[in-house]
Amino acid sequence: MADPWIPRAITLDIIPSKDVDEMLGLWKSEDGPNFAKVHADNKLRKYLTLNRPSAAVPLRSILSCAIKRYQCILLRESPYLDIEFWDNHNRFYSGIFSQYPPYCDRIHFYANVDDPEKLKECLESGNCPSELQSDDSPVEYRGFCVLRPTPAFVVSRTALMFDTRDFESLPDGVSMPVESDTRPFLKVQYTCVSHLFNTTNTFETAEFIQQDPNLGHCGTAALWVTTKAMAQKFGTNRFPYGTITRQAIGGWNRDRDVNVIYDPQNMESGISVSEIRNALAETGASSLPFMPFEGEAPDSAFTRICHEIYSFSESGIPVLLCLKKKQNHESHVVVVVGHALPKVVPFNQLNSVATAIGGCGGARHHLLSSAIRVYYAHDDSYGPFNRVEMCGPEVPPDEDEEQPPAPAQTPPGPPEILVRMGRNQDEYYLKEVVVPAPKSVRNYASQPLELLVSQFEEKFGSLTGSMVWRSILLESSRFKESLVERKFSGETRAWYGRLHLPEFIWLYELSICDQNAAEWESESHWQNDSKRREICGEFLFDATSPSYDVRIIASRFLNLAWDHSMKPSEVKRLGPQMDFFECFT
Repeated sequence: MADPWIPRAITLDIIPSKDVDEMLGLWKSEDGPNFAKVHADNKLRKYLTLNRPSAAVPLRSILSCAIKRYQCILLRESPYLDIEFWDNHNRFYSGIFSQYPPYCDRIHFYANVDDPEKLKECLESGNCPSELQSDDSPVEYRGFCVLRPTPAFVVSRTALMFDTRDFESLPDGVSMPVESDTRPFLKVQYTCVSHLFNTTNTFETAEFIQQDPNLGHCGTAALWVTTKAMAQKFGTNRFPYGTITRQAIGGWNRDRDVNVIYDPQNMESGISVSEIRNALAETGASSLPFMPFEGEAPDSAFTRICHEIYSFSESGIPVLLCLKKKQNHESHVVVVVGHALPKVVPFNQLNSVATAIGGCGGARHHLLSSAIRVYYAHDDSYGPFNRVEMCGPEVPPDEDEEQPPAPAQTPPGPPEILVRMGRNQDEYYLKEVVVPAPKSVRNYASQPLELLVSQFEEKFGSLTGSMVWRSILLESSRFKESLVERKFSGETRAWYGRLHLPEFIWLYELSICDQNAAEWESESHWQNDSKRREICGEFLFDATSPSYDVRIIASRFLNLAWDHSMKPSEVKRLGPQMDFFECFT
């Protein structure tokens, strides 16, 4: 008799399209999915739990994306030794009476396949599937999904390519109305590798994982996604799924000043925001939290927070949104990995810097971040790339005249920022945002805004027109490298190259529009996908200085540049022409 703990040889089988269609069709019923109706010979049946249909939503989302967006065929690799589940099995499943095998299945998604049987034979024989042609298009690898051998919450490590086509180019039924007239961007991405027999597939995306509630809930799943991306970008530590919860809860709790015993059997409540920050500290990263303030004007809070979310996510840094469901106050955490950029933005939809900082200055200075209302997030309860719509501050209902007013000494609470998610438009309140960052980064994107406006108005107060700003956090060495890629003039490159810069900077890029323009075209200078929007200047701020002492380092406007480290600041003319250059991203 074969030993069940010794893996058998790898086999590959095709999951018929009828099996996928049958599973996806379960959610079309008005009464909700009934897994008992699935045919016994359906190859996806074993991944469905009869009494937990909600746990299968991420699997449905992944398969729906692969089938409807990319028209993929599905190949199942079995058994698959997944390092994440191997660690979970060692920590939990190996210690219970009922046996769970330590091996998973892995589903691969291939597009442009005419003959699935021929592709299967090609892979098993050790040949390269890219040699197969389908209507003059090579076979393309779109990603994989690892499935745990657990009774529910089966989606483990998953890497699915992000669809960068705009709204008009997508098949019917796969996009949402909020994505109309936008261009999608995945900002948090890194190289993912998949080995299948003798072939190696590489592609750029951000990996997803569904929670395993025995070892951690949505907060742990969000931290897994976050720490994986941070390790790839900044070289911080990353840990297996089961270790993350232990590091968040176990050991010395800084907030409660007590020693906490981690117990995997007592994880029903998940982890708190402070425990999320504890887990990030264990990786070697710092955490930058921000939230609406008590007494802050609702529009100001919304503009400021949207600016922070956009700035960090545009920088390729995952952003954790800590939410509370409006209906039942359940807490939830998702990770922002991208956004949808509107192609044309009316000026009346761009909030001003004055709104963000709650002051009277900067009324003609606008923030591009206020136009970004749709973000893409890895959502443990939905799947990868769920849509998160920033709806704005919720307007409280009119008070009843007969109701006595609140006591004057009671300060107003922080404004409620409404967020809608997914096709069902589930409503949440944004309670707090946590951003992981390198330890040397000590300030936020919104903190230089007041200094930015004052410096610009001091030098160019007589200039007419409307200013559109956006900010990015990046390493100064990467900024200098990009000057060549973005075709900056030789004099400008040489001037920036001689500057002493800190390890990280906040880069504020400037575009100026006609004062009579009714709208700003975010893609007005794009001639093709390889050309970026043009800017007329940038301001550099020290991202490593304390938040109470934000420093400007250098600035450029057209062919004039200032070195603010000199007292007084030194101005230099960079050539006779007033050049426009490409933006950073």
